[in-house]
Amino acid sequence: MYEIKEARIQLREGLPLYSSKAIKGSKDVAKLLMSEMAKLDRENIWALNLDNKLKVINYTVVAIGSIDSAPYRNADVFKAAILSNAKGIILAHNHPSGDPEPSKYDFEVTESLIASGKLLGIQVLDHLVIGNKKYYSFNEEHPEMF
Repeated sequence: MYEIKEARIQLREGLPLYSSKAIKGSKDVAKLLMSEMAKLDRENIWALNLDNKLKVINYTVVAIGSIDSAPYRNADVFKAAILSNAKGIILAHNHPSGDPEPSKYDFEVTESLIASGKLLGIQVLDHLVIGNKKYYSFNEEHPEMF
């Protein structure tokens, strides 16, 4: 006889981000995250999970890497979104160098996440690269990707 254990996954609350305004677009996301991400000495990837009215439910820290990369799997990005019953996500990562110009890899990652989101029914609404008081929005610069 085999003993098969039940797996349970639970969403746990972490540290909050504060905003006095509703988040309505990339500019608002950048304003919210820029002050927090500017403090980071390593590349971090965060995902904001949104409900069906595109209001932020929560955010998750997907990965913490080194000064120039933060490896992760697409599943890591969508795990909290699935647990939160999110309809969409906005991905953001920082460049500790302060230059928000995306790399070729950032473009590849964005395309891969958009494709994964379509399979899961969770729309990737944007991917922001946060620099020093500047940001790059894939949706603003390349809306055809979305």
